[in-house]
This record gives sequence, C-alpha cells and structure tokens, in this order.
Amino acid sequence: MNEVQSPQISHICFDLDGVLIDSIDVMRLAWQAATSKMKIEIPFFKYQKGLGQPFNEVLKMLSIPESMWSDLSKEYERVSEINCDLIQLFPRTIEVLTMLKSQGFSVSIVTSKPRARAEFIVDKLLSNLGDCLVAGDDSGLRGKPNPDPLLFAAISVGAEPATSLYVGDMTVDCQAAQRAGFRYVHASWGYGAEIEGDRDSITTLGALGSWLGGLDFEE
Repeated sequence: MNEVQSPQISHICFDLDGVLIDSIDVMRLAWQAATSKMKIEIPFFKYQKGLGQPFNEVLKMLSIPESMWSDLSKEYERVSEINCDLIQLFPRTIEVLTMLKSQGFSVSIVTSKPRARAEFIVDKLLSNLGDCLVAGDDSGLRGKPNPDPLLFAAISVGAEPATSLYVGDMTVDCQAAQRAGFRYVHASWGYGAEIEGDRDSITTLGALGSWLGGLDFEE
C-alpha cells in the first residue's frame, strides 16, 4: 500500500466482483456453458480481460456477432444463478462494511452485474449493508468506464464526487473513478492486473482503514 494521506472522504463505493465477493468460479462455469451451447470457442481468460464492463460490451470486444448476444446472456445468467452458492465473500468484508457504517461513511456498491442477480447476492451475502446499489442494466446509465454509475451512486447517497472513493480491481474501475472525479484505490486481491502509474493500492480489505487515516479495520 502506498503511504498517501487520504483527503476527507465521506462516501466509499465498492465494485462487487473481485472486491467484495469471490465469484470467479461461477463466472468461469457460466462462460464455458454459454459458449459451449452457442458453439463459440473463446476461452474464459479472454472474457476475463473485459470484466467490469457490461456483458454486451465484453461480447462486442470479443467480436461476437450481436445476433448471439441475447442467447449467450440468457445461458450465462441461467448457469450463474444455479451456481450462486459457490460465491464467497472475501475475508473481513462484513466486518469492514459494518465498521465503515459505524464511522459515519456512506457505502455504495457499483457493479456491472444485472440488477436482479446483484440484488440477490447483496441481500444474501452482504446483509443490505450498502446505502445504494447501482447495477449494470440500470436504465439511462452508461456502464464503466463511463462515470455515470459512480456519479449516480454519489447523488443517491448525497455525497460529492470529491469526497467519494471507489475501490475496484479492473482498469475500467480506475477509468470510471477518474472520469467521475472520485479518488480510487486498487484492490490488489481482485481479478485485474496491477494498474500502471501512481495509484494507491491495498492488499486486503482490512487495510482500507489505514488508507482512510488511522482507522483499525485489521484483525
């Protein structure tokens, strides 16, 4: 973690996959099932490079014909839903979110997952600890790396972008935060590569307390 004194932060926004929840095995199963059904030979590691963006944007990046998008999405969602019990929280997730709330921070979650599945996961695993959930199919919002979802989260909790922080694990997370005027911290335990440049990063969710300025979120 870079030793950088954080500005006054009142709102902390989290990505979901790779930051709060470990869902990579479910995504792999869903991708393999969907591409097998559609007879598409694109390995999961190529799909993984696009994580963080809306599903259709990843399909576009992979040059999959638009005529296949709907059937691919339906199969992906079906397999994801039946395997949702494989999703695990990363260590200390509940404790850290609870401590943030007790310290007066607003907490939001911005994900590219469809709302129905995101709400199911948040309700089941995160005990509704967030003040706001922004999903990938919310009407009128462009997905990451556009700033729309983050700005909507800030508006929803009554925070300014300048006092908001986004914790993400993909390049598109960092880009969205920059465009929204948020501070950004990279979750190095997530699914993306380390981001080049002078970026703050933390190695565990508990280390976020130190980044915020002396809060003890570690065990």
